[in-house]
Amino acid sequence: MRASPKDVRRDMVEFVCAVERELRESNPTLAEWAVVKRLLRLCELNNALHALAEAACNYGLTERQEKRQAKLEEEVRQIVKTFGTGFGVIFNGDPRGITVRLVLPSGRTNAWQGVGCPQDGGWRVPLTR
Repeated sequence: MRASPKDVRRDMVEFVCAVERELRESNPTLAEWAVVKRLLRLCELNNALHALAEAACNYGLTERQEKRQAKLEEEVRQIVKTFGTGFGVIFNGDPRGITVRLVLPSGRTNAWQGVGCPQDGGWRVPLTR
């Protein structure tokens, strides 16, 4: 089930605000427009990785798709590296869950926590499709 446009907007605003707040403290030299541009690219990459996770779950990935997945994950890592110390990324190949999570220096999270939940923190990168 796809999220409504209202939910997508809310998720994007929460994501941008959470990361921007962390960046103001850890890397204040990054321009706001550059941050927003990188966060939008992370969302695009998350959409692509989620589609690949669905394909992997349904019928497995071809060699070409596996190479694409590795390339997309590396691009995500490179973007996160530009944010500075304390930021990280967690990938999850299960399309029913969160495909990409951004680890924030403060440890803030919007992931579910509890018994049986395999989430170890991070801020969910929203799907925008």
